[in-house]
Parts: sequence; structure tokens; C-alpha cells
Amino acid sequence: MSDEVLGANILDGIEDQVIQNFAKVSGCQPGQIVRETRIDSISVDSLDLVDITFDIENFYDIDIPDDRIFDSETVGDFIDMVKERVAMGNA
Repeated sequence: MSDEVLGANILDGIEDQVIQNFAKVSGCQPGQIVRETRIDSISVDSLDLVDITFDIENFYDIDIPDDRIFDSETVGDFIDMVKERVAMGNA
């Protein structure tokens, strides 16, 4: 499998992985969480967001700067940030 295909497969799975992490922390079902879901609407506080970030960083072997963690208003914003960081690590 080429590096390009491998990279595309990793990026494709990020949305599901992030949603699973938000579901686990919030107690919501994964099907209830979509890109447009506001993070504050699913009872995820700042400590929860740090925990989610830590899990994602470990899973994808990436580093998300502390000042970027709280920039996301929606789950989709967070997904896009993770995709950006993973792509940077695979560049």
C-alpha cells in the first residue's frame, strides 16, 4: 500500500475516531454526534476536552498545541484540527 493511500485511509477514519471519543466522554450515542454538534451542547467541559485531546494525540501519535485545544466550537472543528495535525505528521 502506498504512503498516499495509507495517509488517505488514516484521514478517512479520523472523523469516526473523534466522534467515538466525544461519545465516550459525553455519554451520547455516536449517532447523535455529527460534525455540526456544538461541543458545549453535549456536556463536554474543558477537562473532558483535554482528555479527548490526550486520547487522540496518543492514538495518532500527534501533538496538538495547548492553545489549539479550545479553538473548536463544534465537533467538526475539532475533527478538522486533528486531520490537519495528522497530515502535518505524515508530510
